Amino acid sequence: MKFDAVLAATSFHWISPEIGYPKAANALQENGYLILLWNKELQPSYEIYQSLQEVYQLYAPSLNRYENRETQEEILRGLGKTVINSGQFKNLRTGQVISEVTYTVDEYLMLLNTYSPYLKLESQNKNALFAGLRERIEHDFEGSLQLSYISAFHIAQKNSGCS
Repeated sequence: MKFDAVLAATSFHWISPEIGYPKAANALQENGYLILLWNKELQPSYEIYQSLQEVYQLYAPSLNRYENRETQEEILRGLGKTVINSGQFKNLRTGQVISEVTYTVDEYLMLLNTYSPYLKLESQNKNALFAGLRERIEHDFEGSLQLSYISAFHIAQKNSGCS
């Protein structure tokens, strides 16, 4: 059975390109579509990051990184190039939406607790990090943070002759 489309949401980057793109193309009918959806990590403004990074330096320096919008857009362009460079797809179409959201300190810490790097932290380090973040957000930002993120899509058509 062949399909009109293969859809992956914020997951296709976990599959080796040498395996994922040929398998997706193989599952598609002639002229079928690969649809990749992405959400980049929520980011505070750089000013907020500068305040929070002091806490990260103390308790989890490996997580102390910041991606500005240009960096995130470059990463998304690279993911699109990988689709075309696979040789399995053509006619790449892309788009993105930038969203702004406000999180309370509890919502923000709950969100962080869903990200793989935070799940991998030793519980003592994570507890200290979260306590430090909670204190900083409550003191410096009145208990909430404004964050932004990019949602993007890549849609590409299967190349003729790809199995």
